[in-house]
Amino acid sequence: MNRIIAWFAENSVAANLIMLLIIFGGILSLPSMLKEIVPDVSLEMIVITIPYPGASPTDVERAVLTRVEAAIFDLEGLKSIQSTASENRATVRAKVAYGYDIKELLGSVKVRVEGIESFPKDVGKPLIQEIAIRNLVSKMIIAGPADERSLKT
Repeated sequence: MNRIIAWFAENSVAANLIMLLIIFGGILSLPSMLKEIVPDVSLEMIVITIPYPGASPTDVERAVLTRVEAAIFDLEGLKSIQSTASENRATVRAKVAYGYDIKELLGSVKVRVEGIESFPKDVGKPLIQEIAIRNLVSKMIIAGPADERSLKT
């Protein structure tokens, strides 16, 4: 490491040329840089909500959750599965492991859950979706002793 620093100290022209090359490369890459004012932030989670009108939490767990968990537990890329049985509804949250494509996993989960034929007849259509949250990146308030048009300008 010390030899590299010593070489740059002795060859200041080469060090300056490399610095200019890095700056020029950064300037050239600016137009292709992704810019978003309000970016989508994925929580890397898939949520499955299944309505079951008139069912108690015990019935929801027995008739819906056990079948959904059995259908998706072995999918590669799911880090954990958390299920909640409540009155009239089943909710399953599946966390996606780092490095896996959430869109591909979402498709696999949809195929498996929608392929379950042993649900009771009162069970509604599953709603399967990726959780994405929009965060407010910036907010600007301008005030002053001028009219509204001047302030907007």
